Amino acid sequence: MKMKKNDKVELDLDTLDRLALISLNDHRKYLVAMLEGGDYLHPDDQNRNARLIGAFTEVIKYYGGE
Repeated sequence: MKMKKNDKVELDLDTLDRLALISLNDHRKYLVAMLEGGDYLHPDDQNRNARLIGAFTEVIKYYGGE
C-alpha cells in the first residue's frame, strides 16, 4: 500500500527518544572519527568538532545513553 502525501505516521515517545539517541550517537561517532583521522582538518574545525562532541555527549546522556 502506497502512502499518500498527507498520511501521518505516529510514533510513541519512547520510540522517538530511541531514534533521537541513535541519530545523536551516529553523529558523535562521525565527529570522533574526523578528529582521530583529521590531520587534514583546519584547527578551527578541530576545535568546533571537539566542542560538538562534548555537546552531543551531554544530550546523549539526557536521553539515557552513555
